[in-house]
Amino acid sequence: MVEITGWYEHGQQLALASRDDVDRLLDKMAADTANHDVPVMAQADRRDADGWAILQFGLGPAAGFVGYMGQAGSAISDNGKASADEVVYDYMGHQRDVPAAAEVPPEDVRRAVREFVRTGGQRPDGITWRDL
Repeated sequence: MVEITGWYEHGQQLALASRDDVDRLLDKMAADTANHDVPVMAQADRRDADGWAILQFGLGPAAGFVGYMGQAGSAISDNGKASADEVVYDYMGHQRDVPAAAEVPPEDVRRAVREFVRTGGQRPDGITWRDL
C-alpha cells in the first residue's frame, strides 16, 4: 500500500489512507477558511522507492485550486478563463499567490484530493490541467 502524507498545520503530518481521512482534512480546511481573510491550502505527497508525487490544494468558500507535481511533470488546475490576476492563499501562515485562472469549484478540489489518495498519488483525472 502506498502511503500518502498530508501537511496542513505546522509540525503535523497526517496519514491520508481513506476517504474519511481526506474528508476530515478538507472539512477542517473549510471551517478554518471561514475564520481567515484568505483561503487556506494544504499538501499531500507520496515519496517512496517507486517515485514521488505532490498535490497542493487550496479550499475557499466559493473556489479552490489543485496543483500536481510528479516525475512526469507539473500542472495546475485551469478554469478556462484568461486572467493574469492572482489570488492569495494561506499555507501554514505564509502567503502563496495562485493564478486566478486556476480556481475551480470546491467540489472539484475535494474530488481531486480523494482521487490522489485513492490512486496512490496519480494525477487526478477530473480536473482540467494546464501544464507548467
